[in-house]
Amino acid sequence: MLNGKANADFVPEMQRFYKLFYHIDLTNEQALKLFQVK
Repeated sequence: MLNGKANADFVPEMQRFYKLFYHIDLTNEQALKLFQVK
């Protein structure tokens, strides 16, 4: 499991990925929700 620090590092990466590949601007909350879906 990732701790809060890892999540804080992960969210900007996820936002960059979605921006690059899907041209979607994710909010921090959206990125965390997507990440937490198993």
